[in-house]
Amino acid sequence: MLNYLVKLSSLSVLSFITSNILFYFFEKLYDPVIGSILTIIIMFNFNTYFIFKLKLFSKNIKNYLKLLLYSFLFRINELIMFNILYFFTYKNFTSNIVFFITLIISFLIKMIFYYKSSDMKHIN
Repeated sequence: MLNYLVKLSSLSVLSFITSNILFYFFEKLYDPVIGSILTIIIMFNFNTYFIFKLKLFSKNIKNYLKLLLYSFLFRINELIMFNILYFFTYKNFTSNIVFFITLIISFLIKMIFYYKSSDMKHIN
């Protein structure tokens, strides 16, 4: 479990930093909507490549589709969670703090969800 946690945490931090840098550049080159879409597509492929490379999931079409579904559902979950938290705490916290709290909660949920659905035999 600890090895899995280290691998997934490292990938999440790297993914977070890379997605913010990509979004910043795409936002400057295009508009924010196109920048967001391009960033999501690139980051999905980036994350999938490293999830398979780190052997968190075995590499097959079933797991690829599973990761695609998870990515889509977690993106919606993060959006809803951010809006709910921001709505209920908008007088007390800035949007950056709410965004940070959303990322932490989402990461914890995602880590448990990925761990439970991963291929346990591939986790060293």
